[in-house]
Amino acid sequence: MGEGTSRQSETEIDLPALGREVIERYIRENIKTADQRAMFFLVASVVILAFLITRNAPMAWFYGPKLWLFRDLVSLASVMGLTASATLMLSVLNPNRKGASLAIICREKYRALRWGFRIGAVAAFLALFYLILATRSHHVVYHRY
Repeated sequence: MGEGTSRQSETEIDLPALGREVIERYIRENIKTADQRAMFFLVASVVILAFLITRNAPMAWFYGPKLWLFRDLVSLASVMGLTASATLMLSVLNPNRKGASLAIICREKYRALRWGFRIGAVAAFLALFYLILATRSHHVVYHRY
């Protein structure tokens, strides 16, 4: 009977270790997916920011707030939101979580990704709204008093 148990133990698979390996691979794939999504949303945020800047969205900010129009407030909110979104996406791409488990890293990445996406979506909508407002009143000239 002693020989039968030794043969059986040689062919048995260590299920807890195999399960751990599968779970770690699954979490690593989710982390990779979070990084890819964060990179996509980061690039989108930067492109929209660049577009707003080329459309002179922040131009009125250099004058006193008393001279600002509604569209200037919308552009300010949009640029701030896109900047916050890009910052959150960078935090997803550059985790500084030494000593944390893979599950905690994955959870934190997806939390930042969700908030960055939500803020970025609202900011992108505000950017579109600003562009609509700017095309309707593009003949406004700012004067310093």
